[in-house]
Parts: sequence; structure tokens; C-alpha cells
Amino acid sequence: MSRLIILLITGLCFGVTSAQNQLTGFPVANSEVIGVVPVGDTVYLWGGFTQIGDSMRNGIGSFNIRTGVVTAFNPNPNTPVTSVDIAGHYMLMYGNFDSIGHHYHSGLALIDIRTGVVANWSDGSVLSDGDVFSHDSNYFYYFNGSVIKRIDYNTQTASSWQTPVIPWNSFQAICATDSFVYAGGSYCFYTGSDTIFNYLCRFKKSDGSLDTTWHPQPKYSPTASIKCIGVNRYNQLFVAGDFDSIAGQFRSGGIAGFDANGVITGFNPDNNGAGILSMCVTDNDVWLGSTSHILGGQYRWRIGEIDINSSTATCWDASAVSQSWMGCWWVYASGDTVYASNLYNSGIYIFGGSPRPHPASNAIQGSTMANSGQTIVYGVPDSLGFTYAWRIEGGTGYSIGDSISITWGNGPVGIIKMVENNNNYSTCSSDTVELIVNIASCPAGPDSITGPANAVVNNAANYSVPVTPGAAYNWIVTGGTGTSSANSISVTWGSGVTGTLQLVETSDSLPFCRADTLTRQITLLPSAVYDINEISACIFPNPTTGKVRLQTTGTCNSYSICDMTGKLLVQSALNSADFDLDLGQFTQGVYIITVQGPGKEAYIKLTKL
Repeated sequence: MSRLIILLITGLCFGVTSAQNQLTGFPVANSEVIGVVPVGDTVYLWGGFTQIGDSMRNGIGSFNIRTGVVTAFNPNPNTPVTSVDIAGHYMLMYGNFDSIGHHYHSGLALIDIRTGVVANWSDGSVLSDGDVFSHDSNYFYYFNGSVIKRIDYNTQTASSWQTPVIPWNSFQAICATDSFVYAGGSYCFYTGSDTIFNYLCRFKKSDGSLDTTWHPQPKYSPTASIKCIGVNRYNQLFVAGDFDSIAGQFRSGGIAGFDANGVITGFNPDNNGAGILSMCVTDNDVWLGSTSHILGGQYRWRIGEIDINSSTATCWDASAVSQSWMGCWWVYASGDTVYASNLYNSGIYIFGGSPRPHPASNAIQGSTMANSGQTIVYGVPDSLGFTYAWRIEGGTGYSIGDSISITWGNGPVGIIKMVENNNNYSTCSSDTVELIVNIASCPAGPDSITGPANAVVNNAANYSVPVTPGAAYNWIVTGGTGTSSANSISVTWGSGVTGTLQLVETSDSLPFCRADTLTRQITLLPSAVYDINEISACIFPNPTTGKVRLQTTGTCNSYSICDMTGKLLVQSALNSADFDLDLGQFTQGVYIITVQGPGKEAYIKLTKL
């Protein structure tokens, strides 16, 4: 079982259970911490404090999480810092300050976190009381007065891009996605039809204009607001705040999800109230900081991890510590480490580890290249006490614990999905890990074998199939002998009633490819001329649909016709060595014609079509 480790950075002490371990030796902020963001081993925190550990750090600072040592990073604004966002090597910072490091700088600052150097740029005060920053691969987005603006943090230059004026009461959240910038708060568009964009709307990143096609209209009595907006790498959007319906759907938990097209999803956690204060969206989960004690249908005091697919709380549970909190003012998850702050209290709580399995994204081991029909064994590192649920797309297989044997289909792609379960806890399953396998398709194989369906015994007959580039051919002859040359074979049939010809086509380059076996039944006929003891008889055509000519040599005085059961059908004197027989009244089948002479007989097998 994995440990649940709790690191407390505060002047207060809490009791812990055996499932949780409190780590010490980290610096303590002397007043309120509003937020925290880790970057590698460095943890940045901001708020109303003036000191971290023994180091003077006014409003913002950092420490090394491995050593607990406060770093040299010290912008030193002259008032508390209320909002921070970090992208790459740059930090956007806001507060009511008018100087940084004793140099005039008002309200908003761009800082290189490697050097602590403040960019020579400012855009005045940001009028908001919430999380007002977001970023993409090039820009920070921020709310300033009544519009959203952006700055290129790589070049530290302001952009002319901005949104239309947003009338506001309180602007609280921005989130930049691939195509849009989402805005939330308790603002209102006061005139005309614009009221449908109240509290939540989005702007086009291409030109900053309002997207008039999207207006989910969150509702709540007496008034709604959006406090948090987040997006994951699948472009699934999540919004949280004070609302109980949105996009026409009931959402009593104060949180809703939208797909990449902006359509509301079924994500609907069972929270006791809409008191969400903070949110962190990861690939498969949403972390909530709240004033509630039930999150995702489970007792999760103030902080919880909600599985996106099921809308339920996972087994991650810090209630032993968080049940004494007024609320969780800030939550941030990075891998297995979760950072949180207690509402109206100083200090940061850092939670590491979880009973919830966290297999690596590349946990499934095995070949990512396969041939159609090939069987390959895949596996994951075994965790004591855990079970594994496997799913296969594009093949069939059977699993034994932490491994699975898969026979791949025709491709071109197969997918293996695995969920790891800790059965010691309820709702304690990992996120789905998957492996994509590229499958080389096998040749379809020929539809049929070309060649005569009737063959004369002791005579050669030729058969073939169309050529498939790169294919190999395995011919099997029953009732004769053959000589094959790739896609063709010459068969000399032996005695008997029928013979069988089979073909299996394989691939030289794809050794696991094997087409279905083709089978051809051949009717074997006696030689057209049959000689016994100086009596010679010849009958043609054979097979026939009716009339045949019988020619004999030697002393022949009678003939007879029997079916294959031996029943005598015709017996007659033979008055000529060359005459016609009419078999039109006979049914389809095989008949034996016997030509008789003094003490001598000749036999001919005749097929009536």
C-alpha cells in the first residue's frame, strides 16, 4: 500500500492517523498564504505574509521542497500579492503594490523566475478579487479594468489584442484554451440580448471578439457567479462557482464540464452545496477546494479528487487533517503531490502519495508493432495487493493478473487499456493507462482455386490462384501427387472417387499472417480408354449431359450400366463396335459401364451432369 504523506507548513499542530505522516523541517509563512505553484523542486507561494521561515519575503517567495531551504527569489513588493501565474520561466504577479524592490511598479509585474529580474513593463491595476490570470504557449492573459488583454511573455512585449468592454461587478476567472479565452465572475452585460452572456462567456483568440454562439447562462438565487475555470489537455472545460443550473442542466454541486465543442457533459459530482472556492483540473481528475464536507458523493472534508469519468470522489482522502478547516482556499495538484491552504489561516499543506494507484503513462510494456494474427504478451509492473482490469480494442486476449496475452486482428490499430485497482479501499482505481499498437494487415488471401473440377486418374491437372506480392503458398494434395510452383500446382490424381486440394496463403514479410484455408473437392474419373485382357473400350464425352459414343475393340458381346450402389440399370447385347448411348433419362451422378467379352471385362466410370 502506498503511504499518504502530509506535509504541514504552519505554526499549528494537528493529530494524524496511522495512514498519514506529517513531515517537518519546512519553512513557515508568518501570515496568510493565498496560493502556491510548484515549478520543479521550487515551490512558489504568495499572500499576505512578510516572512518565510527566517527569511524576509514580503508577499511572495519560494523554497526548495527537497531541502526546505528558502531560495533567493525575492521580488519584494510593498503590499501583499493576490494573484500569480507561471508560464515557462516567467511569472505574472498582481497585488495592490506600487513598488517592487523599492522601485516604482504599479499593480502588475512580469518577472523572470530564473533571475528575479522584473520586466520594464506595467499595465496599471487589475480590478478583480479572484484568479485573473491564464496563459498559453506564448501569452499571459489578464483582466485590466474592463477588458481582457495579453502580453507575450517570451519577448516581454504587450499585444494590441483585447476583448470588448465587459461590464463587471466582480471578475474572477480567466482560462485560455486552444481557440478561446473563457471569462467568469459575477459581471453582467446590461443591455439588449447581451444578458445571455452573464457570468460566463468566451472570446475568440483569433481577434478577441465575443463568441455569440456560446452562452451556458449559469443560474442561482439570488445571483450566480463563476469562481474557477480550468481545462485539461483533452480540451475538456470545467467551471465552478455559485450556480445550480447551467446550459439548461441541473448541477447542484456548483461544477459542470463541457467537451471540446463547448457542449455540456454528464460530469455532475454530488457535492453538498455549491461552496467551491478553488479548482485544479488534471487530465483525468478535478481537484476541488470547498467549504463542503461531501465531495463527489463521499465524505471528503473541504478537499477532494473527483474522477472525471464517474463524477465520484476517489479514495484520496485527507479528512484526518482537513476536517478542522473552515474551507480549502487553494488547491493545486502536480503528479502525486497536492498543495492546499486553509481558509482564513496561514500555512500551506502539502500532501504526497495516495492509496490510489498511479501507474506511469507508459506502464504497459510490450511491442507497439504487431502483425495481424500475431499473439503478444503485454504486462505492467506488479503492485502487491492490486488487481488489474484490461480492455482490448482490435484483438482478443486473456489476462492473468498484471499481464495479458493478445492475438491481434486485422488492424491497422489496436489499443490496450488498463485500470489498476486498490481493493483495500472503495473507489480506489487508477486513471486509465493505454498503449496504442500499430498492426500490419495480412493479405486477404484468394477467394477460390482455379482449375478443373473433374480430373482423369493417372493424368495431370493444373490449378492456380492469383499472385499476391510477398505471399507464400502451402499446397496440400489428398488423393494424388503434385508439384507446386508458388501460386500454381500440377497434380497427378490417383485412383479413387474424389481427391482434395487445399491451399494456405502466408506472408514472407509478415510471418504471423495466415489466410483462411481454401479447399477444393475434385471428382476423379477413370481413363477415357480402359484396357483389360485385350478388350479396349472408349466412351466420350465424359462427363456428359445425355448422349455418349461407345467404341470397342476386340471381341465384345454385351455391356451393362450400374449406379454407384451396384444396382443394375441397363444390360444389353453389343451388336456394334461403335454406337451411341442415350443417358438422358438418367439422373445426375456417377455410373459404371461394363463391356464384356468371352471371359473378359472392361470398366468405365461415367459422370452424368
